[in-house]
Amino acid sequence: MGEALEAAERVRVVVRVRPPNDRELQQKHTLTVDDDAGQVFVCKKKPDNEVDRELRYAYDRVFNEKAGQGDVFDYLRDGVQQVAQGFNCTIFAYGQTGTGKTHTMLGNDLEHHLDPTTLDPETPECCPNWGVIPRAIESLFEELRSISRHGSAGVVHCSYMQIYNNDVYDLLQDNKQRMKDPLAVREMIKGNGKQIYVSGLSEFRVTNLQETLQLLKAGNRNRTIRATAYNEKSSRSHALLQLSIEVESRGLESATTIIRRAKLNLVDLAGSEKWDKDVVLGSDRSKELTSINQSLSALGNVISALVNPKRTHIPYRDSKLTRLLQDSLGGNTRTVVIATISPSESSVDETISTLQFAERAKCVTVRVKVNELVDDAILLAQAQREISRLKLLLKQSGSHQQVPALEEQVARLTKENAALVGENQKLCHTVSSLRKASAMHTTTAEEKEATPTTKPSTPDDGDSNQADSHLSSLPPQQAPIPILRQGHKGLKALKKFRAASPYSNAVPRKEKRTILNHEAPAVPNKPDANRVESSHPTNTIVNSVRDIGLELSVYKFRYDCWYNCTIVGFDRKRRMHCCQYDCGDKQWQDLSGHKVKIIGRSDPE
Repeated sequence: MGEALEAAERVRVVVRVRPPNDRELQQKHTLTVDDDAGQVFVCKKKPDNEVDRELRYAYDRVFNEKAGQGDVFDYLRDGVQQVAQGFNCTIFAYGQTGTGKTHTMLGNDLEHHLDPTTLDPETPECCPNWGVIPRAIESLFEELRSISRHGSAGVVHCSYMQIYNNDVYDLLQDNKQRMKDPLAVREMIKGNGKQIYVSGLSEFRVTNLQETLQLLKAGNRNRTIRATAYNEKSSRSHALLQLSIEVESRGLESATTIIRRAKLNLVDLAGSEKWDKDVVLGSDRSKELTSINQSLSALGNVISALVNPKRTHIPYRDSKLTRLLQDSLGGNTRTVVIATISPSESSVDETISTLQFAERAKCVTVRVKVNELVDDAILLAQAQREISRLKLLLKQSGSHQQVPALEEQVARLTKENAALVGENQKLCHTVSSLRKASAMHTTTAEEKEATPTTKPSTPDDGDSNQADSHLSSLPPQQAPIPILRQGHKGLKALKKFRAASPYSNAVPRKEKRTILNHEAPAVPNKPDANRVESSHPTNTIVNSVRDIGLELSVYKFRYDCWYNCTIVGFDRKRRMHCCQYDCGDKQWQDLSGHKVKIIGRSDPE
């Protein structure tokens, strides 16, 4: 697999000013916008004895209150379309509650304008009130259709979640009881990096805009909203729509397959809100407001830590929101922040706070690269192209005098290399001979030590004296065997001898031999041709309750891994299987959209 080149990029920041509502029309506006220069000027009032101060902020792009939904998305279109080329992208809206974040990301009157029954999947007509999310989905599928004309094939999977009271919930879970269960955010180490994922999150394969909008509508109905002092329908949770794309194509100079994987994260954050001490709030409402403000504060702390050159720790784990946005803020993802503000004088403090957050986010740098999988054949083709290019440059440079010197140097290095190879072979031969001689010497010594000596019968004193005199006359090389120490190899060999049985009718015990696993026959027994197949369910997926008990290995392209699981349930209505993975997670899945290997069938309990 080749390593793609990384490029350092800044987080892009866009500011959008919301049009004043009926109540704010009676108030004085405190800010002015310079669209061409991308600047925002805020007039900060001082006490009576002090002069008002004007604050100036500069961003990548600024949209005034007259800008439409299409104007905002035109600035974001390139980043969305490059997801099909293998670049990760994240777009999220940040601002005070009631400043137009949900309107910017989704649009107004979603049930009417996101009705998929009125859309043609191939040639949809974009509604002018659509926000960034439906427009991004439409643009992404247009790009996938465009590259498919050149032989590439793309697969898209969709998931939708919300973070409410610092817990993650699946918005596409149709089981009301399961929807109340929070999901766990986990970390997986893959290669040299880490990957954050939500365990048990539903994932649906989508093939066009119509199917994706249908999931988007279903998820928005499950999202938590509540009326506030600033907005009748305010989002009280952070929503994250994630589109995972895998594009498969062929190399230009070889038949090798190239796979590009990327993610498009579209986030609608809940708005920050002041705590009005004069208003009595219920326990649920106060907990909700506290959780929103804490998660947004944690996001601000992460941004501040990322722009601090002396930082030693990034507090991603302070909230589930920053945990899920970890790769978007400090990893391999192109990120765009849309800061929404109000022109009203009563919201000047919240406006300044939002602009300061956006100014810090503009200083964050991310490392962006293409998520591409290639093999050695592609790398070899690239190396050959580079060699051809260098040869062409060498010919065009006119430095022909350097060529003989380089050829002479190459010949000298080749000769030295051959001499070193010969010397290395001689040394290897010498080492091999020494090892053989050492092994033979060790074997001979062990055989001598293992040979038992015959103990003579008890001699008399005369015989003993004769033996001593004879031993003393022996030369040094024929000296008697020394006393064997404890643990000596010869002593161990002597201990292995056993005396013969005194019984003539004794039958020797047969030694039991155990066939080790590696000695078992490698080829299984051939099936009997006359065997009659039983009525037991076969090891194939038939999309019925007969699938229960199958042991599978499911390929998750998001993590590029195979996961073993067992089918423990089947839903006829949705035609989905309930898979229990080895890690303990259970997940309802449509196995027709996954790569599956059937391992076998588990025995019923």
